[in-house]
Amino acid sequence: MVHTASTRAEARLGPWPHETTVGRLVLVDHRMQPTDVDVAEWVEQARALQLTTLRTGALFPPADRPFRRAGFIEIDRLALFRRPLDRQAEAPHTSTSDSVSLKAMRRWHLRRVADLDVAAFGHRWGNDRVAIEEIRDATPTHRARIAVDRADVVGMAITGRAGESAYLQRLAVDPGAQRRGIARALVNDALRWARRSRQMLVNTSVDNEAAIGLYRNLGFERDDIALSVLELDLEALR
Repeated sequence: MVHTASTRAEARLGPWPHETTVGRLVLVDHRMQPTDVDVAEWVEQARALQLTTLRTGALFPPADRPFRRAGFIEIDRLALFRRPLDRQAEAPHTSTSDSVSLKAMRRWHLRRVADLDVAAFGHRWGNDRVAIEEIRDATPTHRARIAVDRADVVGMAITGRAGESAYLQRLAVDPGAQRRGIARALVNDALRWARRSRQMLVNTSVDNEAAIGLYRNLGFERDDIALSVLELDLEALR
C-alpha cells in the first residue's frame, strides 16, 4: 500500500501482470481526488523500485488530472455503463447451451481463469492469478463465477458490491467459446446476485464493440463519463 503522509489519498502499487518492470497503480477509492503531491510521491516510489513504466488503473475524471500534469499519457479509454436495478423485479434468465453450466470460482480455478483472461484480452491487458485475486478483494463483498463446458473453464465473471452500487469488475469468455450466450448468462447471473443494489456499473474499452453491444442489449446505458488508463515512462525521468 502506498499513501501520502497526510493520508489524503491511498493507492496500491504492484507489478503489472506479465510485465515485471511495469508498475500498476490503483486508487483504493475511485472517489478520491489525488493531489499533485500524491502523484509525485507515487512516482518516486515506483522509481525507487527500479520500474521502467508506471501505469494506472481506470481513473475517473477529475482524478486523472494530476497524473496528466505529471506527464502521464492516455493508453486506453473506457466507456462507463450503468444499469438501474430493482429488487422487486424478476431475476434475469441465466441459461446457456446444454453443455455449459455456471459454478462458483474456487482457488484451484485461478490458474485456468488467468489463462482464460489472457486469451480473451491479450498479455498486455490480461490478468495473472494475483491480479484476479486483487479484483475479488476490491469490494467488501463479491461473487466470482465460472462457466464450465465439459470440465473446461470457458468463461468467468467477478461482481462486487459496495454501498448501494454493484460492479461487474471482470468478464471474460474464451475466444473459442464466444457467440454461445456465455457472456450474456454470466452478466445475467451477476444481475441476479446484485439486484438488491441500486445500480450496476461496468466499463469496457471504447473499441470493444462486442461488449458494448452486449451491455446495451441487457439494459445498460452509456454514461457521459469516460475513464482513462494512463502511463508514465519512468526511464525518461532518469
